[in-house]
This record gives sequence, C-alpha cells and structure tokens, in this order.
Amino acid sequence: MLLRRRRGASLTRRALTGWAVAVAGVVVGAGCGTSPAAPAAPVLRVVATNFAMSELVHGVGGARVSVIDLAQGAADDRTIAPDGAQRAALASAQLVVEVGGGWQPLVEAAAGNGANVLALGHQGSATGSQVWVDPVAMQAASQALAAKLIALDPQGASAYRNGVRDFNDNLSSVSVDYQSSLGDCEYSQIFTPDSAFATVAARYGLRLHSLPSASGNAELAATETAAATQSYHAVFAEPPLPSPQITALARRGKSSIGELDTMDGPPIKAEPLASTYVDRLEANLTYLTGALYCQDVNGP
Repeated sequence: MLLRRRRGASLTRRALTGWAVAVAGVVVGAGCGTSPAAPAAPVLRVVATNFAMSELVHGVGGARVSVIDLAQGAADDRTIAPDGAQRAALASAQLVVEVGGGWQPLVEAAAGNGANVLALGHQGSATGSQVWVDPVAMQAASQALAAKLIALDPQGASAYRNGVRDFNDNLSSVSVDYQSSLGDCEYSQIFTPDSAFATVAARYGLRLHSLPSASGNAELAATETAAATQSYHAVFAEPPLPSPQITALARRGKSSIGELDTMDGPPIKAEPLASTYVDRLEANLTYLTGALYCQDVNGP
C-alpha cells in the first residue's frame, strides 16, 4: 500500500508539546544579575487512564495540574490491572480522567464512580467510536474537562479557559487537514477490525466497514462483497488489537494491510515514541490518504 509523505504539522504541534512543564519567570534588576523565579506548584493532582486523556489534561490544565498517566509504558491500555502504587494514586487524586464505557474494566473498578471521576474518552461500548481519534469529538471532551477543572479550582479559571482555547485551536487546524486531504480521494471506503474510527469516517466523508469480532463466514462474505467495489485498497489493522478477519480479507483480495493508530499503546510504524497526540492524529491522516489514493494538497 502506498503511503504518501507526511504533511507539515508545525502549527498544530507547537502548543501541544511540553504541556506539563511549568514556565519559570526571570526577574531582571537594573545593573544586577538575573535569578530564575521558582515555578508555581501545581494545584490539582490528576490521574489520566490512557495516553490521549493524559495529553488532554496536560493541554487544558497546563502548569496548574500534576498528571500521572496510568497507561505510560503499557502495550494495551485496555488490559491495565492497577498495582498498589497505581491504586494509591487513584485514591488520592483530586480528579481521575478515565476512558469509561467499560474500556478499562479493572481501572474503572479501582477508580470507582465518585464525584472525582470524569469519563471522557468513550462513546458507547468498548467496541464503539473512541473520541480521541477524532479531532472534533476531542474538542467537546476538552470543554467538559475545563468545566470540571474550573469547578475544582476556581482561581485557575482563566488559565483553564486559555488552555482549552489553545488545545481546540490546534485540533481545529488538524480537522482542516483531515477535511482538505480526505475530500479528494480515489477511494472512500475503509475496512477496520472494529468501529473505533466510525465517527472519523462519517465526519470526513468515508464509509467504514467494521468487521465482525467473532469469525463468521456469512458476515465476512458480505464484507468482501462490499470490499470488491473498491478493490480492497484500504484494509487496516489496529495494533495491538488482533484481527484474523482483517488478515483473511486482505489475503482474499490480494491487498496489503495498512495500520491505523488507535493510541491504545505506543505509536505504530516508524513514529517516534515521543510523538505527541497531534503527531499521532496527523500520522493517521497520512495512513488514510496513502491507502485511499488522495490528492496530496501539500504536494508540488
């Protein structure tokens, strides 16, 4: 499968890198040396239960929040079983920002359902659309988070409003990239193991075929019939989720298998481990445009 070159994303990445770092002020005296002022201490202790929720909290909360990413280093955030230290962090957090919807059952059980728990990352069941793969849906999640942070820390209201504005400005730019890049493609159908990208597909004019989670010849045959209309050009796996159906579909259609990053674990393909949330959104756009033979609007 042909993957097109990655489009520039410097604008969208700029404000999303290094959110957790407090900015030290510098006091300058006339005729005197300079001395750095101590950064302000975070006001709220927040636990986020996956990569995207952690990036969201950093983006909106900035220096006023101290964030623990419960999924850091996990190969698949859905299977996290909190250890003693993680349970203690969940119990002492002023706010837990989780995926919800049964996505992380052991984490959700450990966090409970108290007033300090905010579920932002999921729509529907554990096989439904995930808000973080959609730059527009994530903006709504950021608004809900900002409202909760302001309620917990009213003195930081201005900072949180600025944070959510900057976060959403960046995601709006990403959405424009998606709209312009996916608006002129030779193909418009994609085939995935589940419906994680269903909202993205509908928003940007694609038709998503979600394969059955359990093997079934009749279901797979129906999917193959639909696939034949576009020559199997966009068959995607979603690491780390295994999908024998995707493999079978690609084999029968003599198609290569692409990958889409659901951000449930480390970055896929050759993406750097330090990739930001926006980096990973833009990488998914590169994978989609390459498989669908889209016109490269940033090309020569």
